[in-house]
Amino acid sequence: MVLYRRLAMPLGVLGLCVVAALACDFNQIGQTITATPNLTPITAPPLASVSPAPLQSPTASVTPFPTATLDPKATPVPIDPCLLITKDDAASAIGAPVLDPVSAGGGCVYLDSTVQRYVLSLYALPAAQSAQLIAGRAYLLVEYGVQIQQTDLTNLQALGLEGDAKGVVDGLLSLSQSASTFSVQPVEKLGDRAIWVSKQLGAVRQSFLLVARGESLVGLDLVVTYARDESSVQDSAIAVAQEMLTQLPPRFVVAIPTPAPTFNPTLLTPRPITPSAIGSHPAVSVSPASASLTPTPTLAVTLTQVPALSASPSPTLKPPAFSVPITSSDQITYGGDCGLSLVTFTVTIADPSQISPIANASLFARVNDPASGQTTPWTSLPMQFDTQNLWIGTLNVETQLPGHEKFTQAFVEYYFSATNAAGVTAERPHYGVDSNTLTLHACDATTATATSR
Repeated sequence: MVLYRRLAMPLGVLGLCVVAALACDFNQIGQTITATPNLTPITAPPLASVSPAPLQSPTASVTPFPTATLDPKATPVPIDPCLLITKDDAASAIGAPVLDPVSAGGGCVYLDSTVQRYVLSLYALPAAQSAQLIAGRAYLLVEYGVQIQQTDLTNLQALGLEGDAKGVVDGLLSLSQSASTFSVQPVEKLGDRAIWVSKQLGAVRQSFLLVARGESLVGLDLVVTYARDESSVQDSAIAVAQEMLTQLPPRFVVAIPTPAPTFNPTLLTPRPITPSAIGSHPAVSVSPASASLTPTPTLAVTLTQVPALSASPSPTLKPPAFSVPITSSDQITYGGDCGLSLVTFTVTIADPSQISPIANASLFARVNDPASGQTTPWTSLPMQFDTQNLWIGTLNVETQLPGHEKFTQAFVEYYFSATNAAGVTAERPHYGVDSNTLTLHACDATTATATSR
């Protein structure tokens, strides 16, 4: 994989977006991104040879939409992104009925209810908390072929920390101005500044819309069938963004779960107390002759032991949990001009105990032919964190699956592994053969069609 970053996660920061068949939390919102050495410039792997989507008109325009006057002194209001639009709004954007939304890591994700491959992911964040969101947008641009230096990313994130949401969007537009293999354009009259990016990858079209509004970044990621015209997809995305902007208060915060603080109470233990008479005087030595003095009365005191305080049980650390993965295509080819040698995997990985954020994730893949019993060795590839607990992995069969050329038709078997910050690792059951099938075909170079036996 080309773009690999190590995420330095401060404890107490918790880390599902969509795209690239994105899907994905900022589960680690506000974390620091530390570049792995020798990553400048950042380059992306060769893209699948699909027909480039023609660039749209220089700018898209929408009907002016009334928005609330932004009062910089207004008290931030907690929001739930899943309440910003309705289920019908999401179904209209995806172009199919959807499942109930999943709220995680400060974002909201809708999946279509039929094949669970088409996705709408929403997010709304103060720009100062958007370091990972910005990194995810930059990563996608790199995947689409844009050359982005590590210093470019650092500058964009610095703008975010300063609350300059408009500057972030302007920066992404500037970096993408030479794009030729995908569609990118500013969207006029939507927030303070907006960028639309869209590309066809295999059987899906993946797009994102990012809007600057005041000191916040609002947007969505969308994965739909490639059969949909880009302009209709863009219209759907803009309609969703308009509704989100209408529902958002002038200033807001997103409820992002954080680990519970460790509490070690000091237990109270009763000390032995010697009872004494209230108002009594020290004992007086008297001679036998004065033994007739009335003895000082002793007051009986009954002590009640205070029960020791017990600490609330600490949450139990659980291993990482995975969603059903999404692939950008259900087939992958090699050789010839079929143009499907690249497939993208998107999976939601989160910490169900909300104690330890996900530190890293890997994609494992191999070719498997159940008919002959033959397989290739497993290939391990690092996955890239995107946003809202979403992790993305890209597999190029021609360069990353050694031995694939021995098979004219087979399956690509795959699974995922993730480790949280506490070092607990978990694996997702295998896919590709019996479920979520991903077939491998040799492409006939002459006819540019997949060969079958």
